[in-house]
Amino acid sequence: MNKRFYQLESQKQMDIINAGIEYFARFEYKKASTEDIAKSAGISKSLLFHYFKNKETYFAFLYNYAEELIVSKVFRIDLSNKTDFFEELEIVIENKCIFFAENPYLIDFLAKVRNSDQQFVQNIINLDTVNLAEDTIKKYFSNIELKKFKEDIKPEQIIEMLILLLDGYLSNRLKLNEKVELDDIMGKYKRWAKVLKQSVYKEEFL
Repeated sequence: MNKRFYQLESQKQMDIINAGIEYFARFEYKKASTEDIAKSAGISKSLLFHYFKNKETYFAFLYNYAEELIVSKVFRIDLSNKTDFFEELEIVIENKCIFFAENPYLIDFLAKVRNSDQQFVQNIINLDTVNLAEDTIKKYFSNIELKKFKEDIKPEQIIEMLILLLDGYLSNRLKLNEKVELDDIMGKYKRWAKVLKQSVYKEEFL
């Protein structure tokens, strides 16, 4: 990425970011036109590629920006007084749904990224956000009471399972061309969490 992008005024930076997220959310990577994106951002296509080497570089930048934005906004709440894993996780999910409601294109953008058949897109997910996710989990779930879990059960495994369930839900919605409903996500999370809690918590903590 050209350093000149960061020399732009903040509003112009956001125009370029928001235009990309919107178009990739609506048309996914292969079908999104960089010419249309540039026009929506109020710049030329050549100028867009002056700031970003190519479409792939621009897309990768947007994905990393979106993930970092979610972490900075969703995990801004103080959970130091919470010690129950599922109670803390529900607060995080609720906060995430509120954030997505305020930024409607983000959830569609991320859903299309996670369900993309483009290899380089999968590489972005696998390589660029692993450390970010792991650091976030360690920070916000460091104070939970591990004694509630059955032997050999780790909180990270539960989070991984919930992510897989959510990815499956989003993938099915995309295949059916149905709108992602945040209230539906929250409802499904609560049902999934209830089942998982029964499976991973010791009986005396249920």
